[in-house]
Amino acid sequence: MTDRRNKHSAEQIEALLQGTSQGDADPRLRDAVRQLDAGLAEPGSSALRDRLLASCQTGDLTAYTSRAAHFLDVTEDHARDILARCRQDPTDWPQHPVDGLALIPLELGPRHESARGMVLHLAPGARIPEHAHRGDEWGLILSGALADNLEDDKGPGDLVYRTPEMVHRVWNPGSVPALVLNVIHGGYDWLPG
Repeated sequence: MTDRRNKHSAEQIEALLQGTSQGDADPRLRDAVRQLDAGLAEPGSSALRDRLLASCQTGDLTAYTSRAAHFLDVTEDHARDILARCRQDPTDWPQHPVDGLALIPLELGPRHESARGMVLHLAPGARIPEHAHRGDEWGLILSGALADNLEDDKGPGDLVYRTPEMVHRVWNPGSVPALVLNVIHGGYDWLPG
């Protein structure tokens, strides 16, 4: 039996899903996912639901190619390769001692000669303990959400900047993994706690 409150049919959801290759998920797609999770959407195949939810987790990151290239000071081809690696299973990534955190080290361009670059994968609910930066830290959020004790939550496309000596804790408040391009100048120090 179909609930009359439905806003999207399975065909409409499929059409929205096809459009995710153009960049971030359409707001109507996110609404459809919420409806699916709430059990309000018209029943469709479980394969459609699984594809829909997977597309909202990391989406098609190619829309970030130019921005990632500029952010990391690399060629667009190199940025495209980095974004493709983001789609790999994070259990194959180097694991960090912090539970729920995996990372891929990155080679950066000459503008970031003395910096460390990485892609961070932070599982839902995972927390990075309090730490202080010795230099500037820049982050570009590709998917998911990121929060810290210094400002409001950030989402896909948001840029995060932390100054030297800034102390903060970071966590993923969302229900999907957070993927972040990160450039750290000068490193950081873990604080007791």
